[in-house]
Amino acid sequence: MHDGFTSFGVRIFHPHNREWVEVSVLGNIYEPRPIVSDTPVYPTKLKRTNYGNMLIDGTIIDLCGVLLMFQDPLTMVHTREVSIGVPM
Repeated sequence: MHDGFTSFGVRIFHPHNREWVEVSVLGNIYEPRPIVSDTPVYPTKLKRTNYGNMLIDGTIIDLCGVLLMFQDPLTMVHTREVSIGVPM
């Protein structure tokens, strides 16, 4: 099975590793591609990083420039209890 990347990239930033990595179509993790301005030439082989593609609490997901933050459901329940002051 062949792996590939989306046109504008999907990147994630894990809070404990504190670095951006790029996620391929099959979910593999690679070093991010360089920012390409004028030339559409991409490297043919990218270095893989040493950690997995699981989302953890506080992970930032960059989908073509739109930033999303992943929150664990248990963290969301605790945050709601603290902000409202009423247990769910």
